[in-house]
Amino acid sequence: MIFEPGSLAQLKHLVAEELKAARPYLVTDLGIRSSGIADRVTDMFPGISVFDGVEPNPRNTTVDRAGEEIRRLKPDLIIGLGGGSVLDAAKAAALLGTNPGKIEDYEGKAKYLTPPLPLVAVPTTCGTGSEVTWVSVITHVGRKFKMSIKGPEMYPAAAVVDPDLLKSLPKDLVASTGLDALTHAVEAFTVKPASPITDLF
Repeated sequence: MIFEPGSLAQLKHLVAEELKAARPYLVTDLGIRSSGIADRVTDMFPGISVFDGVEPNPRNTTVDRAGEEIRRLKPDLIIGLGGGSVLDAAKAAALLGTNPGKIEDYEGKAKYLTPPLPLVAVPTTCGTGSEVTWVSVITHVGRKFKMSIKGPEMYPAAAVVDPDLLKSLPKDLVASTGLDALTHAVEAFTVKPASPITDLF
């Protein structure tokens, strides 16, 4: 994990030199596109393909569309740029990039046949935590149910956490995601399986 102000500038070196990826693929949303943050990433990787159709609480149908495009384009790495919804969608799409079928086929723990494409997570909000977990939560439209897709190979290969990205977000979003982060911290301290490790957070 790279955690420091301005660290987004290190993304190109991380992807190309450390992770040796030549054909990255960007997963984001329209809000990040309109904020100009996505442009900073696409400028680093001329010609990079972009999927910007992720909605809040990403739907299985959205992930399936992204997965189909990834299979067609055959990138060697996924960049997830956005809040928790984008990062969860990017994890799930990376999984479909190396496995057949639809994302609902992989509900549960380690149901996939092949590890997903490597993912670099670039969170743009302060509440998600998705950049350090092996879980992707996807809303199944037909069942009106949030599926959990997870497995040890679904951890991001790397995370770039740049606090400066918060400066371009609306104040209400910074406030709400900040409270989300606080809630996670309180939860880690109070749950029954709490430990000295979780207490650190």
